[in-house]
Amino acid sequence: MKNPLSYSSILRLARLMLPLAILALFARGVLAQSEAIPQPTLFGTHVHGDIMAGYYAQSDVYDYLADINIWFDYGSAKGAKLYFYGGILTLIKSTDEESFEPDRYRGTLEPGIRLQRGNSSYEFFIKHQSFHDIDRFDDLDETYEIYGLRYRKAGPWNYTLSAGKYENKDDVDYDWDYYASLDNACIRVCNGKPIYTALSLHGVTEDGSLANRDDFLDYSLEVGLQSSLGIRYFANYRQTHDIDRFNGATDHGIILGVRYAW
Repeated sequence: MKNPLSYSSILRLARLMLPLAILALFARGVLAQSEAIPQPTLFGTHVHGDIMAGYYAQSDVYDYLADINIWFDYGSAKGAKLYFYGGILTLIKSTDEESFEPDRYRGTLEPGIRLQRGNSSYEFFIKHQSFHDIDRFDDLDETYEIYGLRYRKAGPWNYTLSAGKYENKDDVDYDWDYYASLDNACIRVCNGKPIYTALSLHGVTEDGSLANRDDFLDYSLEVGLQSSLGIRYFANYRQTHDIDRFNGATDHGIILGVRYAW
């Protein structure tokens, strides 16, 4: 286990967080101007997303991660919208005290249809995910698609439920996917509630076509501080399977990070 309080770790974490904080403040200024000056839209397109950078204070595999996610909503017909989501998660291992290099990334593409009913929404989605090596080669690029349904409810507590079927799989034997989350975080305007908590569960069943594989359940618990600028500072504890090699290995990680959501 790494010592999260070492001077070099704190210094590297500061180097990673500072550019993101500056970017978040700049983006907030751009958004504030866009609220004051009406902007043209294309077929009612709405864009939102989040940017996150984190340091693994404890992990068996990685030292840093960076994540960016963007959603595009297109038009509306009787409450139904087409949307498209894209995301890139980059995982980084430290090579020495002065440098680090990306080691692996996960790309996500998800088109779908969302039906909005008050604070509730219902989604049908097709999610494609692929895992690729950077600066290393194991001759495996795990990919799959999930055809699923998702339900969201917004309020003082937000929750999400989803279930999907894995198809078009390469180098994985995933079968069914289940996800649930609960949080009291907010976006941009936090109404005087600086502290938030978030819990998520992710279950996967496997068809057994690959050796030494079993069904698994991942989880994440996050506590953080959030501001009306949309910036969150958080500590996250998570259990994740298959984060490095898709062989059933488990990683338990404590992540210290900053996130900007809009």
